[in-house]
Amino acid sequence: MLIARQPVNWKKCFTEWKAPLAIILLNLLLFFGSIYSLIQIFTSPATADTSQIILAVTFILATLLGTIVSWFIWRDYVEPLSQLSLLTQSMLAGNLESRILARPGSTFAPLAEDVNALGDMLLAQSNKTEAQINAHLAHITHKNNSLEILYHVAASVNHSNNINELLSEHLDTLNKLINSPASIVYLYTESGETQTVACKGPLTGQQLLEITSQLSEKEKNEICWITDLNNRIENFNQNRILADKKYGIVCIPLVYRDKKLGSYDLLIDEDDAVNLQSHNELLTSISQHLALAIAQYRLNKKTASLSRMQERTSIANELHDSLAQTIASIRFQARVLDDTLHQNDEKSAWQEMERLENSIDEANTELRELIAHFRVPLNERGLISGVQAAVKRFRQETGIPIFLQNEWPNNTLPAETEIQVLRIIQESLANIRKHAEANAVRVMLKGAPPDYYTVLIEDDGVGIENEQNESNHPGEHIGLSIMRERANRIHGKLKIESELGEGTRIILSFRYSENNKKPLELKE
Repeated sequence: MLIARQPVNWKKCFTEWKAPLAIILLNLLLFFGSIYSLIQIFTSPATADTSQIILAVTFILATLLGTIVSWFIWRDYVEPLSQLSLLTQSMLAGNLESRILARPGSTFAPLAEDVNALGDMLLAQSNKTEAQINAHLAHITHKNNSLEILYHVAASVNHSNNINELLSEHLDTLNKLINSPASIVYLYTESGETQTVACKGPLTGQQLLEITSQLSEKEKNEICWITDLNNRIENFNQNRILADKKYGIVCIPLVYRDKKLGSYDLLIDEDDAVNLQSHNELLTSISQHLALAIAQYRLNKKTASLSRMQERTSIANELHDSLAQTIASIRFQARVLDDTLHQNDEKSAWQEMERLENSIDEANTELRELIAHFRVPLNERGLISGVQAAVKRFRQETGIPIFLQNEWPNNTLPAETEIQVLRIIQESLANIRKHAEANAVRVMLKGAPPDYYTVLIEDDGVGIENEQNESNHPGEHIGLSIMRERANRIHGKLKIESELGEGTRIILSFRYSENNKKPLELKE
């Protein structure tokens, strides 16, 4: 928009602009003075003298000079001021393209050029600021979209129990993000084989794997955008479905602790590769989340497998230490009974039959004890209820007086801790029943503030002979090594005090912090 020369605004001259008004009035006064002088000369030429003529000429010249001065004042000051006023109003209205068209050769022309140059600078700065704002808004929008995707990924990682479904779901997410026509996600098994989890698009998983297999290991071990697949990979264009464009591929490896667990490989339009590289940070975050989920899933599987192995080992040990020995004894007694029957010794046969019946009853008792032992031993009332049930069962099965001294605090311990404590008490009582020949048994549960716990099981039986050797042979009796393993699981200590003929004391001590909600190391 050009602001050109302005016509004389007589209204402003008489209302707003004070200097032009004075000049106009002065010119009018000179003009009327010259008219008056001329009228005097022409009406009375006989009486006109030289002074009157000079005065008339002076008025006429002053009028001409005032007109010329007024013109220059209008051209160099009033009109430029009017143009500047219109320019500022136009720019304030948002028309930063407005410029002044000055009179050539006027005093205002250089200033007009400077003002126009300032306008150009202001317009350029405005365009630059607008571009920066638009770029910043685009960046914020991109970040918001990235955060939404990352939130979705993190939420699904935390709640998904099926790693294949998780990876397949986020293959769709990556397809939408990159606009990929064909893609695949695959994992490496523990044996190093490639396991296809899911693939999308017109190409099969085998075709996609054939494409990625021709890439170098470096290209496949970091996020990279590879172009010109049509020329790099032999026979790529044989599949006519994807022969209409030039394609590249982006490889997104799933790496955890420098170990590659798998990869997302997505075909891309080669023309979009440069623009899509702005997603590198987002793709890296997604791959890290999913790699961590894969590693955690595999670790959980190994942990579950190890836990099952430990439980099976524990069951095998206890079966070997109890029921297996009793059955072996029954088998030996059955052979003795067979020999007795062949000797036609009826009295001895009845004695062996009675022994065999007692052994079978003992095996039945041990079997029931094992069943009760391996069930979840705690109900909603916690450890004390389980200990009371174990004491009651011991009293009913053996007839031996047993005393329970409960000084346990009301603090709630973790279920794993309570289970280990109860199992140690059960195993101690089973050992007493089988081997101690005790007349009385005492079980004491005691808690000392703020976090120290003690369990005591003592009897007045025959004691343990050579406890050190017994601990080296977990196959004998209940296996003191197994009891110590249980104590170690809760960071506790198991102490055994015994002398022949003086009975046995088993002392379990451990610590648990109610504030930290975890077992504490027991200091000596």
